[in-house]
Amino acid sequence: PIYAIYVTSDGGDTWTTATGISQNVQDVAYADASTLYAVGGDEKISKSTDGGLTWSQIYSGTPTYYFFGVDFIGDFGVVGGEDGKMFSTTDGGNNWSSYSTGYENLSGVHVFNSDSAYIGGTDENIYKTTDSGSNWTMEFNGSGSSHIYKIDRKSTRLNSSHTDISRMPSSA
Repeated sequence: PIYAIYVTSDGGDTWTTATGISQNVQDVAYADASTLYAVGGDEKISKSTDGGLTWSQIYSGTPTYYFFGVDFIGDFGVVGGEDGKMFSTTDGGNNWSSYSTGYENLSGVHVFNSDSAYIGGTDENIYKTTDSGSNWTMEFNGSGSSHIYKIDRKSTRLNSSHTDISRMPSSA
């Protein structure tokens, strides 16, 4: 297949090609043990409720534009894409709210609980929501010399691109 997600249930000894994927997948996230979301080309969002074996497209945006990052906890999810587009849902992807910074490519997405999430990307800027994506504020104004690909929380520190966000050298 041109676009594919592969699934294993035996630790990687055998792999099965999932069905229903119609986009160039950039990121996949678990919402729970059996529900997953995939994002990618043509601003498509797909959902699986059987552990990734079958997928259904639940959102399609602008052709030729990309979604780069996704994260979920339960029904709350956040998606980041081109031109600073951020999408959020509180009902498992049935409805989406959008917000845009206007120019950044957002790929680092991390949902911390049912209300709070962080998203970052080009220019090393990090945005935060504490109301399930209704409003976003700039949490960190980066130097613009690098790109944030991943945001993760380890204990009480927020980490980005494998370094503390207060010290993000361009080599990170």
